[in-house]
Amino acid sequence: MRPIQRSIEIFFLILCLSLPLFLSVNVQAGLISGCVNSGGSSNSSDKIKFISLGGISRGYSSIIQKSASIAKTALKQAIGPSAEFILHEAYTFPNPAKSGKKPTLHIEVGVADLVDFRIYDVAGDLIFKGELTSAPQVIGLQYAYEYQLNSDIASGTYICKVQAKKQGKNDITTTIKFAIIR
Repeated sequence: MRPIQRSIEIFFLILCLSLPLFLSVNVQAGLISGCVNSGGSSNSSDKIKFISLGGISRGYSSIIQKSASIAKTALKQAIGPSAEFILHEAYTFPNPAKSGKKPTLHIEVGVADLVDFRIYDVAGDLIFKGELTSAPQVIGLQYAYEYQLNSDIASGTYICKVQAKKQGKNDITTTIKFAIIR
């Protein structure tokens, strides 16, 4: 299937899910295949069923939820990641970092000029600081900055203060809590 045709089908699917119309569900494929006006009649094959959004049976509801999830993911892939400077997510993985594994900071803020981070122990002592100035990676349909920490940080609980900066915008600050178990 061509990408433009797929994008049009996804748009049509989202339109169908957002309006109080009847949906036609292809039961064999388990996907929503279109929509018709309220009160429309069906002269189609046995594979197509028309249902009302207000009275969806359990089976169709499950199909519609799965289809909507697939459509949202496909639409994000077709459009691409947003460069908008807002905080999406910030975390470390693995958390806790066990058996010598190195924790990785993951920060999703769109495209920033600079991402500054400082790691403190629970006593408030600065353990490590760093800056990320390179372009972000595209991870999970979002622009993300990642930094893998050294393995020489001792066992304990840590707090990471993250500050993202972009010229002409207010700074974004967030805090990440993580643990290391050696």
